[in-house]
Formats: sequence, structure tokens, C-alpha cells
Amino acid sequence: MRATGVPPRRPSPVAAVAAANGHTVINSAPRHHQRGGDRRRPAPIAMAGADDRQDAANAQPPPPPPPPPPYGPPLAADARLVVKDASLGVTARVVGERLAHRRYLATFDRLVRFTRPAGPAAVPAEEVGSAAPAPPNAGGDKDEGAQQHHQDVSYDVIGHPRCEFRFAVVFPYHPPPPPRQKKGDDEDADANADANANADDKGDDEGDVTLVREYAHGPHRFLYSLPSGQFERDKHGDGGLLATARAELEEEARLEGGEWHPLLPAGHPGIPEVKWCANAFEPFLCVGPEPHPCPAARDGEEEAAGLEAVRVPLREFRRLAANGEVLLPSVAAGWMAMERLRELGLINGGR
Repeated sequence: MRATGVPPRRPSPVAAVAAANGHTVINSAPRHHQRGGDRRRPAPIAMAGADDRQDAANAQPPPPPPPPPPYGPPLAADARLVVKDASLGVTARVVGERLAHRRYLATFDRLVRFTRPAGPAAVPAEEVGSAAPAPPNAGGDKDEGAQQHHQDVSYDVIGHPRCEFRFAVVFPYHPPPPPRQKKGDDEDADANADANANADDKGDDEGDVTLVREYAHGPHRFLYSLPSGQFERDKHGDGGLLATARAELEEEARLEGGEWHPLLPAGHPGIPEVKWCANAFEPFLCVGPEPHPCPAARDGEEEAAGLEAVRVPLREFRRLAANGEVLLPSVAAGWMAMERLRELGLINGGR
């Protein structure tokens, strides 16, 4: 019997609602104690009943994602759809591409067919990579049959379709000031000494280069680069990458003019940005640029990230590159530019 004067314990509202719906309320959490004897009761947890568990078991799984579109004609590959390495005896042919993602950058799913002589030296298919079915006769191979071994491999390729997968990098070089001319009776007597001193100083004062300090969103770091930019046909027109380089020199470095030297032979397809990227760049050397009186405005994202042009000695550029503080296209363009400066006799032949 219950003690006199003690009312019967009523179920809590949560327990009453749960019981009406066929649920059971349990208390699975321990009590929490605080100083002073205060105790807090943990919130109850509602457990699913048999009907709910049966509904969950009968629920249909979500539909599978739609299959990717079929491979189409090459999108990011250039006209050289077939390349061959004679030393390896391997031919690589782009047989199709499809767009996987596109925003500022685009990702392409590229299907490549590798062909090499069949025989004991052929690498098994499972060791080459993940195979993907190629469209019938997509490779256009003729009279190869059993004499050739084929393997189709799918790759992710990144690039900028809007810039036609091309961009320019410019090395703005500022020669050192000319040697001071002596005046007076001792000019002839000190001529040889001045020449020797200038020759010695040439290794210490090789001139300067203007770099850009900017935010690199991939590594999430602030790094250095040379003035660089993508080709925009509506902006640069028929001027090509030289016009792109001039525009980036003005916008990023706030410079203009100078003597320009392309660092690749005419007709070169450009230096690949990285192995898995369709973008390629052309480097330029600009000797003796001057400050631009009214440079073009920078892009909004460049202003937001605080892009800044900085002028440093060549030896400082070498140190930054050796310490991994310069982006790779700028390292390559800088090395090529300094080689050209040696050929022009503007810096010494030392390293």
C-alpha cells in the first residue's frame, strides 16, 4: 500500500505521449552531480517502437546517381591528339573527353588509349591503371590487331577553358645603375681601378626584379610570383600572350615599357603548368621597365587579398626560389630569364 497522504505518481508528459504511440521511455544517461548536492535529471530519450523499425526496414534505398555522359570529342586536348615516345615504344591517343565539373576551373575526364608492341615485355592491364571502355573505333588504329597491346586509362585534367588554356609570365628586370663617372685630373689614373671595381661589384649588384606578393588559395599561403595572367581574347585580341604579358606588367607590377624578349621559340605550345593540368604558359623577359603613370585597376580578388608588387635584388629572388617561396611557373620563367640575361651580357656568368 502507498503511504497515507502521498498522492500517486503521475507519468510525465513525455512518458504519456510516448506510451500512447507505442514507445518506451528509458533513462540511459547517468545523473550529473554538482557541489552542494544539486542533481540534474538527464533528458529522456524516446526509443523507436516495433512499427517504426518495420517502416525503416521497408524503406526504399535512394536511387543510384545517373550514369556519366558518354565520352565525346576532346575538349581540353590540343590538336596533337596523338603523341608517341620512340624510346618507350608507346603511343598515347586521346579518344574522348567529358566535362566533370566547371566553375572558375574545369575538370575533364579524359580517356587515353595507350598502344605498345605486344609480347612478353607488355605490362599487364591491371598494372597500368583503371581501364575504361573506349568507344568503338575511337582510337582509329589500323592494321594493329594482335600485333599491338591496347590499354585505355581515364584521367582527371584541370584547366581554364575561358583563357584557352594559356597564360603569360613576365620577368621585369631592372639593370643596375651605370658606374659613376669620375671627373678631374685623376680620371685617367683611376680608370683601370674603376673598371676592376665595377667588375667585382657586378656579382653583388646584378640588378633587381619586380615580384608580386599574393595569396595562393590552393596551398592557403602568401607566396611570391612574377606578374602573370591568363589570356583573354576579348581583352588582348590578336596580340596574343605578348599583349597578355604587357597587361599583367601594368596591372600587377604597375610598370610599362622596357625591351621585350620572348623566352620560347616561335610556335612553341607553351610550358605545362603541372603534369595534370591542360594550362600552359609562355615566359617573357622585360628589361628596363618604368613606373606606369596611370596603371589599370586590379581584379577585385587581387585587391581583397592585398596583392603587392615588391622589387628585390636577383640574389634575393634566387634565395626565395630556393626556399620554396615562389610559385613554380615563376621559378621556371625566372631561371630562363636569367639565362637570357647572361647571354645578353647584362649579368655575369656565375650561378
